[in-house]
Amino acid sequence: MPKQTSIQLTEATQRQVEALKAQGYGSLTEIIRIAIDRMWMAESFAGDHDAATTVQCWQHRTAGEQYIVAVQHGQVVGAAGPIYQPDRDAQILAAHTPDWEWDAELADALADDTDAYRVVWPYVSG
Repeated sequence: MPKQTSIQLTEATQRQVEALKAQGYGSLTEIIRIAIDRMWMAESFAGDHDAATTVQCWQHRTAGEQYIVAVQHGQVVGAAGPIYQPDRDAQILAAHTPDWEWDAELADALADDTDAYRVVWPYVSG
């Protein structure tokens, strides 16, 4: 559940927020959420990627929908999807780039129900 907090913005930041709203980025809350998510992902995926960060493809066990999932230190930190088979390989490659947009809310939803999914890429026999 979202937690309410208050912040103080400089006049310059307020002008930037208004410009972003005019470009369709949504409310102040959405702009802050997007900015923090992008900053966090940029830090997490900076340089050679943290060795503990992996990009996986998860498939829902009953519905069959597939998602691209970023996992760091055993925790879901980003997700995108659903994705479709013809585009899957290209999207998995794109997910390794710093400008890939992850959906933090989807990541939270997948993390809350990991038993409903199985990893289909990279394939691990066993």
